[in-house]
Amino acid sequence: SWSETAFYTDANNYPIITKPAVWVNAVTGMPLPRIYFGTGGDDRASPDFTYAFLCLRDAVAAETEWYIGDPDVLDLEPSYQRGTFGPGEKVWADPVVANYMVFFSTLTGNIESVDPCQDLAGEGKLYVRFVEAIGGGQPGQTALKGETGAMEYLALEIKARSAVTLGETERTEGGTRKREVYIHEFDSTIQKLEQPSGSTLRIKSWREIYRIIR
Repeated sequence: SWSETAFYTDANNYPIITKPAVWVNAVTGMPLPRIYFGTGGDDRASPDFTYAFLCLRDAVAAETEWYIGDPDVLDLEPSYQRGTFGPGEKVWADPVVANYMVFFSTLTGNIESVDPCQDLAGEGKLYVRFVEAIGGGQPGQTALKGETGAMEYLALEIKARSAVTLGETERTEGGTRKREVYIHEFDSTIQKLEQPSGSTLRIKSWREIYRIIR
């Protein structure tokens, strides 16, 4: 016998349309599951507002572990902040958790108009954040690393409706392990990244591998 209870209510009633990702560390037996989700994913949501991505601990009441957003807008402690979004940057895609990282993407503009050609304006970004302290990274810190150092996000060529699709983990000739990460963008482009099975997602190169022209 139970009754439904609101686990989290956005301070400004910004829309939450993504399916939250739930993660439990089965190795260490972490007692509290982590819940990951974002706000703003609706064409009717204002392009002038600042939305957010949150990590909550599933305790007796929801506990904030970290977030990306504006603490004044969210009415949350600034000490939990791990970055911010630009105005109108909306979280549409369901987060994906793998290898102690959470992947999620954002976009600006619209994506569900009757005429899809009207949805091409805007930009997309891919974020990858640690879900647990590992390899020097702390929960909420970026796991993306480029040639010049840490990257807050990876700018996409165009908007992405889903976050990422993860391939199988493979062993390379040198004995290390890697995983392919695919990003399906709105114009049917698919981008591929290679993720070493280590503490950071190092971006060495990315390329278009598939495009449909209609």
